[in-house]
Amino acid sequence: MLRAPPPVTPPHTSHPTTSTSYYSHSYYYYYHHNRHHHYYGAALAALIASAAGYIAYVGPGYLWGAGYQPTPKRVVEEVVGVIREYLASRGGAVGALVADVGGGYGRVAFSLLRDTGCHVLFVEPDPVKAWWVGRQAARKGYVGRIFIQRRSALDPHVGLGDADAVYMFLTPHLTQRVAARLAEELRPGALVISYQHAVKGWTPVRVTRSGLNIYVVAPSTGTGQHLGVEGVEGRK
Repeated sequence: MLRAPPPVTPPHTSHPTTSTSYYSHSYYYYYHHNRHHHYYGAALAALIASAAGYIAYVGPGYLWGAGYQPTPKRVVEEVVGVIREYLASRGGAVGALVADVGGGYGRVAFSLLRDTGCHVLFVEPDPVKAWWVGRQAARKGYVGRIFIQRRSALDPHVGLGDADAVYMFLTPHLTQRVAARLAEELRPGALVISYQHAVKGWTPVRVTRSGLNIYVVAPSTGTGQHLGVEGVEGRK
């Protein structure tokens, strides 16, 4: 008498415990072996993205010979305070013109516009930064109070001689070259502030601990000299 063969159990179900254990161990190995690679890959991608963002932020300035190193916020507050005090001693800031030479992305310029009633001559050769400042000025409602010059401060078409006060944070070499022009063009009594770099041959009315070199243009020589302007000299 013929008998039917016993049923055959499929291979994948013959040892369910062993199969589940195998896949569990495989997943555990894959996860723990590769998670470090994923972590390092993500960190590398973030680093590359940060570097690319930084280059996009500061790089164009170097193409135009401008570079970029912003004035620290605490120093910006000090600059605005000195300029505001100076302009108050000369009848007030309303209608006064302050030149921000090498203004970058407008940190000093916008602080002046916000905290004083002055107008700002914004001088910046980098077209990207100049465009950005113009866009922000329109958004903030400062059109008509800020005049953007996408030129070098050494360009004769930039009217620095009309400024009542000038702020600059430039390289040491460029500081001296711009100062030579300011000595010839600024009116007597005009204020000049240079951050970090002193002007050779000029006598400051004040040097702050933060690195502000503050000058007032003398009426006789046309160079930065001590005039004893009230509100500027008197505070140390």
